[in-house]
Amino acid sequence: MSQNMKMIVWIVVAIAVVGVGWWLYTMNMNASAPASNGNGTSTPVTQSGAADNSDQAIGQSMANVDTQINGFTSDSAAVDQGLNDQPVPQQQF
Repeated sequence: MSQNMKMIVWIVVAIAVVGVGWWLYTMNMNASAPASNGNGTSTPVTQSGAADNSDQAIGQSMANVDTQINGFTSDSAAVDQGLNDQPVPQQQF
């Protein structure tokens, strides 16, 4: 093999190793990422042996969902405001 061909093979192998490493890293990060409640804080997901189906537990779950929806609503409003932003004419500067 010529010197140039050896160099090309080494570059291809190095790119493949980096690509596989990056793929494994991102798959590991996605699997271990905690759930977010929309406010930038993590919501731990724990489940013990028996599920708590009491009215109080259901009410708390509904309150948590309402909090998350309100967070999404404010985020959506901020995105909408950014999309509806009007350009400033350049003459004003």
